Amino acid sequence: MSTTKTSAFIAVLVALLSAAGSPALAQQRGLRHILDDPGSPVRRVDVLAPGSDVPAWIPRARMLRDLAGVIASAEAGALRELRRAMPTRPRLMSEPAGEGRWRLNVAGTHSVRMLGTSSGDLVAVRASGREDGRVWVASVDERRFEAVSSAWHLPASSEPPDTDAWSDLPLGQPAEIPTTPVASPILFDDAETRRRFYEGGRSVYLGTTRTIENETAVVRLPRGYDPSKRWGVLVWVSPSVRGTPPGSVWRTADEFGLVCIGFNNSHNQRPAMDRVQLACDAVETVAAHVNLDRERVYVSGLSGGGRITSFLHRSAPDVFMGFVSIVGLNSEHQIHTGEANYYWRSSFSKPAGEIERLRLQRRIAAVTGPTDGNYNEMKNRTERLRRDGYEARFFDYPELGHTMCSPDQFREAFMWVDGPRREAAEAGLAEAESLLAEYRERFGETPPETDEARDLLDGVCQAAPWSEPALEAARLLGFAPGLGASG
Repeated sequence: MSTTKTSAFIAVLVALLSAAGSPALAQQRGLRHILDDPGSPVRRVDVLAPGSDVPAWIPRARMLRDLAGVIASAEAGALRELRRAMPTRPRLMSEPAGEGRWRLNVAGTHSVRMLGTSSGDLVAVRASGREDGRVWVASVDERRFEAVSSAWHLPASSEPPDTDAWSDLPLGQPAEIPTTPVASPILFDDAETRRRFYEGGRSVYLGTTRTIENETAVVRLPRGYDPSKRWGVLVWVSPSVRGTPPGSVWRTADEFGLVCIGFNNSHNQRPAMDRVQLACDAVETVAAHVNLDRERVYVSGLSGGGRITSFLHRSAPDVFMGFVSIVGLNSEHQIHTGEANYYWRSSFSKPAGEIERLRLQRRIAAVTGPTDGNYNEMKNRTERLRRDGYEARFFDYPELGHTMCSPDQFREAFMWVDGPRREAAEAGLAEAESLLAEYRERFGETPPETDEARDLLDGVCQAAPWSEPALEAARLLGFAPGLGASG
């Protein structure tokens, strides 16, 4: 397990769509599966941050789940894999000693705790209600569990962002951050590197050795920045010593409300996992000081930075929503160059599990031109990614060599990468306004008292997250975000 997970106590609410079974009945008949009661199969698992209250009602909208402290959910295929990770029928026995790693709460019925035992095993433990104190215990297939929980990670902080700390930064111009960078909850140590790049197998990369307190970064707040609103972020991976996001991305950042950030010394001579780590650290550094919309987190880089961007497409689609690789691209494919026995080598293995599911949903743009030395490699890799079902597109600009693209070229690539989210937001706004109007007509301006009313407001937030109608719906539901709409 990763360092973050082994030290965290995470409450998980398992939402049941059918009536809960009787614990007494479970005592009499025994348990077929550690998560279930007789007649009540689990339909969804919601992962909550430590210290969060377990709400009586779990919303569907990602926006509301963020406000409620819900980190992730497992349904359908992911839930089947979670159940398979606890394959043995539970046994009644004395409670084993061990380190608490997770807590799974089944609403209104029972809880399941996951313990790391002194022998190194991971077990699931559930109270039985028996007078003799014995508990139900099931073994856990740790590798299967890692596959389904690979995208579950805690935010670096559950505290609201300290927007005052960056209040003196100029708008529209890059500047050194005046604060210490914030570490990502994902640590690309040796174990995490193997898991995210090689599905737990042998890795050719050493884990990161970066010390976050020794790092520095350059940030650019967009023109019109208002700390009360929510903003996206564009992480820049530079091939050189300075991490300053280049001028070619500024216009796009202003247009789409993106804070730009790049770490210094994340250059081509630095180990790959340090650069991957710093890109993830950049997101949390912004989140600590900006009201961040995590549905609008993007990464781009030039040359070797473009290659690291594709490393992140492989390993961190749970962090980044879109990728723009400029004159540099890697992939899991070994491709013949067309010359004798020369190949462009694979850089990692093909993903699986939750990482693969998310990667299939993300777009990656490959930006280059015929005089770029990486042109043919990028063209071939993009085609292979497309053939494998990924959303990849080759942007071929005749005048572009191995240099930074123009502002117009970057905007075109970014527009394509961000297209699905933007189109859904535009279409969803009218639906959100309509649903909110329906709520007011039926229920007035009072908070909801029925599941039907709550579901209607939940639909507002699903249709157009962080819009004005969604913020009003959240207030009616009692989440009181206290934030403005997206910038």
